Amino acid sequence: MLAEALTMLSLVATAVSAAAVAPRDNWGPPSLCCFTIAEAGSGSPAQFDVGDLLGNVILGVSGRPDGWFCLDLSSPKKILYGNGDNACIEAAPDSRFSCLDPTPGRDQYTLQAGPDGHTLLSVNGGLDYKACPNPHGAGEMVYGAARSEAGCRTLQFVAKSLTGTCPGFTG
Repeated sequence: MLAEALTMLSLVATAVSAAAVAPRDNWGPPSLCCFTIAEAGSGSPAQFDVGDLLGNVILGVSGRPDGWFCLDLSSPKKILYGNGDNACIEAAPDSRFSCLDPTPGRDQYTLQAGPDGHTLLSVNGGLDYKACPNPHGAGEMVYGAARSEAGCRTLQFVAKSLTGTCPGFTG
């Protein structure tokens, strides 16, 4: 009985450790279009902050993995998921781009073909986001286009490493 329990525990531990190191290429179910995003100009990848700021989208922190995002392009709700199964929003009061919990907000995301053939991430019909100095640490924090603070700059996101159901889009 003890030997069977230890064998089962070993199998569970092996499965959990394999899942922890599995590549993020196949992050979402095949019915979703999943991708990383990077700044259109510099190619700097979007990442997720850690610790108390977990879920905030940031740029330019070395050693941090690229963030993965998913959309159901056939859904009229146009919810972007990131950082696991958390819905992404431009959070009030400062329009911070965050993926903090599964409850979707009112923001609508989609992919658009750019004039240069790249696939761009759109929010609420627009392509612009803002990158501002991160008041909490390294890199830049990403906000919605409405952010108007000194030191912020406008950017667009290109979707890359598309996987799943992404009809008509490449990247």
